Amino acid sequence: NKQYASDNSVLFNITNFVGKAFISFQYQHYREYILEEADKDLNFLVFNGTRLKVSRVPNPRDVYWKNLRHP
Repeated sequence: NKQYASDNSVLFNITNFVGKAFISFQYQHYREYILEEADKDLNFLVFNGTRLKVSRVPNPRDVYWKNLRHP
């Protein structure tokens, strides 16, 4: 957003954006494929010329699994 740029330039926002995303996959093997391919090929996940970094996150520790009725 323009409001966060110190010089109010759109170029500043595009070139200096840092963000994170948490992605859920329908099937576990989709996740494994993405993680393995990203490790093997540095150009596997590229967006607007920038390599996206992917990593496995740990299981959440603040979820009371019994309330979800799932193992």
